[in-house]
Amino acid sequence: MKLFTSALLALITITFSSVAAQMEEGGLLIWEKYTGTNGPIMTEYFQMAKDKYAPSMGNTYGLYRRSPTIGYRVTPVQTGGLEGVQEILTVRQEVFGEFTDAEVELWEDAWTSRETMILANIPDLSLIPDDFGVLSVADNPFVDVLVYFLKPQEIQTFRESLARRNELDRELGADDYIMRVYQGMIGTPSPAFLVMQHYENMTDLETGRARRMQARQSVPEWMEVQRRLMGSAREIERFILNRNNELSFSANR
Repeated sequence: MKLFTSALLALITITFSSVAAQMEEGGLLIWEKYTGTNGPIMTEYFQMAKDKYAPSMGNTYGLYRRSPTIGYRVTPVQTGGLEGVQEILTVRQEVFGEFTDAEVELWEDAWTSRETMILANIPDLSLIPDDFGVLSVADNPFVDVLVYFLKPQEIQTFRESLARRNELDRELGADDYIMRVYQGMIGTPSPAFLVMQHYENMTDLETGRARRMQARQSVPEWMEVQRRLMGSAREIERFILNRNNELSFSANR
C-alpha cells in the first residue's frame, strides 16, 4: 500500500467562487503531479472520489492530463493559508478513512508516485479579467504551463521583468489572454514560479501565441525584458495540460 510521505500528499481542495477571489494575496494553490498513471483506473478512482467528496464542504479541484502517464490535480486554497491546508487535510483523511477495501485498492493502483508543491497567489503579476470565474476555467481547458526554477539571487529580476513585460503587452494590446502566476512556497527544489496561460482550444493557444509574438518582436524593449526574465532561471519546464471537466469538481456549479 502506498504511504503518504508527508501530510501534504493527502491534500485535495476547498471551494472558490471566482478566480478574482482565488487570486487574492494570501491565497494558495496545491499543485499535485501524478506519474505512472493508469488512465482507466485513475478515471474510475476520481469518479469515485468525486462522488465521495461531493457531500462534504470545500471540494473544488481541477484534473489535468499532460500525457498518458502524467496527470495533475490543481487545488485553490482560498482562505486560511497553511492552516486552511491543514483543515483540508483533516477532512480528506476522514473521508479516506471511510473508503472500502476495494476503493483503497483503486487508490493504490491509479498511479505510482505523487509530488506536491504549495504555491502562493501573485495577483499583481497575473493577467485575469474581472469576470473570470470557475466556469471560465472549464471553458478554457487548455493550459500552457511554464515552471521557472530561478537562480536564488534572481527572484527580484524575474518579478520586475514579468511586471514590465505585462505592461508592454498591455501597451501592444497583446494582453488578451488569461495568465495566472504563483510563487513556490513548499515542495520546490529552488525558488520557483508557476505560470498558467489558459486557452479555449489548441488552435487558440497556437495562433494567439504566434500573433502576440509577432507584435512583440517589433519592440526591442520587450525582447530585452524577455531575455532578462529567461536569464533569471536556471531551468524552465514547459508543457501543455488539458483539463478533464468531467472529472473535475466544483461545489459552486
